[in-house]
Amino acid sequence: MSVIFDMTRRQILKSLFVLIVVPQVAYKAAAKTPPILFVTWIERFYRAQIAVRAITDGRATPEDHRDADPNLTHPLRDYLTPDMQRMFDALPDKPRPLDKPDGPVLDYIFGWDAFPGRDIKLVSVIETSLWLRPITRDIAQVTILLGQHERTLTIKGTFAPETNSWKIENIDYGEWLGKTLRESLEHATR
Repeated sequence: MSVIFDMTRRQILKSLFVLIVVPQVAYKAAAKTPPILFVTWIERFYRAQIAVRAITDGRATPEDHRDADPNLTHPLRDYLTPDMQRMFDALPDKPRPLDKPDGPVLDYIFGWDAFPGRDIKLVSVIETSLWLRPITRDIAQVTILLGQHERTLTIKGTFAPETNSWKIENIDYGEWLGKTLRESLEHATR
């Protein structure tokens, strides 16, 4: 007799369970696992945003487009967590145009004094120290060259399994005014 006929009802049910349920559980577990590390995603995000800035300023070069992911060129709001999006949407009026600076200007992506026309280069993107990684695996430090000055931004991310993508939870500008994106949005909506 064949193997199928030698199986008991219990064995058949177990086999069906394995064939039907286990792949679904594995798929759901895979959907909750980020497809790439946050540090990799944020590097691609900043490369794309620098390319968009260069195009907007009319000074794009092939180097600006190198490694820029066109899927990450949308406005910042699209990459924020839902609570940050609500704060962004609640701004009394949208941020003033950067072509009319009046005092220190905060560009929500690049930090303080990232005026239009200023050259912005990505210097490095690193994850936190290896020994801190279990606690801070969703935090990356982005160093940019803004004109002649290096700036380090610390970005906190959150993985959104429903969209299978990363979202920005906060950006610490680490500058002399010391505000974070969340603090800036909270202050602006008061």
